[in-house]
Amino acid sequence: MTASILLMQSFCIPVALYGLKCLNLNVHNLNSLNNLLIQAYMKIFCSNNIAIIKQCQFYCNQWSFSHEVTFLKIKFLNKLSLLDDIFLSHLYSLVGKNDLL
Repeated sequence: MTASILLMQSFCIPVALYGLKCLNLNVHNLNSLNNLLIQAYMKIFCSNNIAIIKQCQFYCNQWSFSHEVTFLKIKFLNKLSLLDDIFLSHLYSLVGKNDLL
């Protein structure tokens, strides 16, 4: 992989994803984030073809932002369910449990 892809995956994407696991994003927000990632890959690979860019993302082991946010949210809610704090476990039972279903 090139240095620009490694830099994007190790720095830019985590910064863009920071804190999104706690938010309830709608489809428009997730599509905007996916578009951000597609635009970056278009610049790196000098292509405007979405099919080629999605293949580049696949072979670079890069999930779309919507999949990444969903995965992080599941991890966050699972960790929240395992905490011993009474307030947080009650908050999870009120709100977080429904998000996992």
